[in-house]
Amino acid sequence: APVAVAPAAWPAPTRAGTDADRGPPGDVGGNAPTRITHRPPAVPAAAPAINRAEPHELEGFVKAGGGVLYGGLRPDPSGRTIESLVVHGDIQFHPHGLLRDLSAAMAGVRLDAALERLKTFLAHRPCELLGFTAADLERLLRLLLGRRVLQSRLGLSAAEAGRLMIHDPAGTTDAPALLARAQAMLVPYCAKPTWCKWRHRDGCPECGRCAVGEAYRLGRARGMQVITIRNFEHLETTLADLRDARVDTYLGMCCRHFFLKREYAFRAAGIPAVLIDITGANCYELQQEELAYAGRFAAQAELNLPVLRKVMAAVPACGPPIAARRAPRSTVPDGPTSKLQPEMTDRR
Repeated sequence: APVAVAPAAWPAPTRAGTDADRGPPGDVGGNAPTRITHRPPAVPAAAPAINRAEPHELEGFVKAGGGVLYGGLRPDPSGRTIESLVVHGDIQFHPHGLLRDLSAAMAGVRLDAALERLKTFLAHRPCELLGFTAADLERLLRLLLGRRVLQSRLGLSAAEAGRLMIHDPAGTTDAPALLARAQAMLVPYCAKPTWCKWRHRDGCPECGRCAVGEAYRLGRARGMQVITIRNFEHLETTLADLRDARVDTYLGMCCRHFFLKREYAFRAAGIPAVLIDITGANCYELQQEELAYAGRFAAQAELNLPVLRKVMAAVPACGPPIAARRAPRSTVPDGPTSKLQPEMTDRR
């Protein structure tokens, strides 16, 4: 017959204390308070699981041939090793647990050895990747690791570093190195005020009433060619002109929705770029995408001036400063309709 084995009982607690603890004299009913001097050993607490839904300190994305790869990397408190790495996106692969196993393999790896660990994992793990390649995964990891470089060299916070989109066709250069070669700046017309007469024209008189004027001032002070992009066709033409002029790198501003959807235009130009994500009114969210591409978007986006100033601090002068010549203003100096003649520029 089966024998039931009773679990081992904890040692019986002992009573201890003074007469005062036992209650008043003559109390023999066992109502005195009891002090337990022996307790069962505490059950070891399980290690807290990493919440994959939490925002990671370093985040970014890369556009692959068949979709977008998103990644999040969280260093450990020492800042030297990987605590968590998550990769996901609208991509297809086999086996099903490939990216989960990749996350497990990267945990605890030193940041300076992360790329080699990724290559080793992919070399020894049979897998099928549809619409993206191992090189795309390496580009994503290099981008995430580069966020740390941006924070240390440019003085950016983690959130500010996440506002930068790096378009590097070769996938081998970090953002500070690209900024050191920047020769042009592209500004979207939608970031100019809706009341500005220069909103749909190239140029800016630097009147001081909007962030675009500050962007022009920062670019011209370094001898950069600053161009207002008036529509999507103008963007393609401008990128072709920059390529023909052998411009090494440019700095641009656009929303990430636009970059992801029209990444092919940036890729066709073949020029590395550092792009700053803009905020404010978004033509995609307002369902006015076609109007924006045609240059007729009526709302106003916003440039991130704190990020722009920190980024521009890493851009050296590429030529003599450029000054904007302004015509005399109207008698209403603070009015948005102050009349300005068409802008002319010269090199000091």
